[in-house]
Amino acid sequence: MIRSDPPPVAFIGNDIRDKFFPNLDPVGKTLYLQGRPFQVIGAAKAQGSVFGQSRDNFVMIPVESYFKMFGVRDVRTRLSMTPDTIFAIHSMTKPITSVAAMMLIDEGKLALADPVSKYIPSFAGTKVGLEVTKPDGSLALELVPPIHPVTIRDLMRHTSGISYDYIGGKWVELAYKAANIFEGPFDNREFAERIAKLPLARQPGTLWRYGHSTDVLGSVIEIISGQTLYEFLKQRILDPLGMNSTKFVLKTPEERARMARPLPSDPVLLAGERDRLDHPEWESGGGGLLSTITDYQRFSQMLLNGGELEGARLLAPKTVALMTSDQLPPTTERHTPTRWQSVHLVPFQRWVPALNLVSPFAWMPA
Repeated sequence: MIRSDPPPVAFIGNDIRDKFFPNLDPVGKTLYLQGRPFQVIGAAKAQGSVFGQSRDNFVMIPVESYFKMFGVRDVRTRLSMTPDTIFAIHSMTKPITSVAAMMLIDEGKLALADPVSKYIPSFAGTKVGLEVTKPDGSLALELVPPIHPVTIRDLMRHTSGISYDYIGGKWVELAYKAANIFEGPFDNREFAERIAKLPLARQPGTLWRYGHSTDVLGSVIEIISGQTLYEFLKQRILDPLGMNSTKFVLKTPEERARMARPLPSDPVLLAGERDRLDHPEWESGGGGLLSTITDYQRFSQMLLNGGELEGARLLAPKTVALMTSDQLPPTTERHTPTRWQSVHLVPFQRWVPALNLVSPFAWMPA
């Protein structure tokens, strides 16, 4: 969701542009949908998309306002995009998991200052990796103690030092790949144990960096609640908000037929889809949910309403205000390639890099 006083923006696929707007030069031009101007700020290869707009200049996806569907959800079946098309939402899972954690904080069952080791004792022994140059000029990895334990706040604002295997220095990539953290079957508890054995890429609190922090947070939620992550999300967030199509695994042929599939020529999304299907037992709090545009609109609207939707209150207004305020101290290094201006507990941005605008809060998944 993106609030802007200038014309809202649109990001359309080249394929969609060529078929539906053949005379549109995408970047820097204005596209009119139902009489509303949308500034086009980028284009990408896409087989289809669903676009929505709501009232009061909030670019969102509510059914009652406006829908525009482009293209197909699967190039093999040629089935069209629909409002109930199910997408692998990847990092759009992170805000939902983070809201779940904030609900536990509201209830006094969890605190931002808690060390992660309070819930996952293995993190008490986690070290920080430091690449050093030896006298002969070769590089070596030293393990040093963290300046402070990784906290729940560090997990929620991505300052834990926990990385992804494709982000950071070469030693980070090698260490993560050598650990085989995706080997065999595993659940959130086991995955958190595997992460705890890896060195942190940076000292906690010193760098914002994308990584498996929210996956570890999912394990903390399970430990506190005594439920699986999906059981907690379903009981406390998904059912109250009517998000009936949001889940980790599709169970029925009807659900699977609604799934949007990657282009056969897209190796990145195809690899992600293989990983998801290879590990149906893993309820990844950082990237595992499947959802629809209508479901996610309801979640987004709950946040815009200050934690409530249609009589279902999930969070106190003061908690939403805390979540969407800048949490990084001036001394913390931002993840420069994404040019984040501020980082929030539920990962929202005030300055949206891909859109070049300032918003009350927005989440640009990576």
